[in-house]
Amino acid sequence: MSLYQEKLTKLMDELNSREELSLLKEVEEKIFSNEECLSFINAFSFAQEEYNFVLSHFKNDEELIEKRKKELILAKREMDNHPLIKKYNDLYLKISEPTIYLEKELKKILTIKGEHKC
Repeated sequence: MSLYQEKLTKLMDELNSREELSLLKEVEEKIFSNEECLSFINAFSFAQEEYNFVLSHFKNDEELIEKRKKELILAKREMDNHPLIKKYNDLYLKISEPTIYLEKELKKILTIKGEHKC
């Protein structure tokens, strides 16, 4: 195993063992056992389906499209404002930020390393 692979493996192990990951899983379980959360999730999913249906079948009906869009935005806002879902989203962002940063930095390193000048 190369030095890069070893360091990357160690880093991934550290990221995967963070307390936030287990907390995220706990919150996710609570969400899927909470009737109110499930109701919001289902309402959002239904609003997405309705919006997509209108977009694909009634392309010229701007008023109907706008109505479904507003319904979708409202359903998303209501879902995201539930305390459990808000907590899940906050934890997810906290967990994903370092991963996104690392991905960008690794791409930079690999791009620079991969450039050859003759």
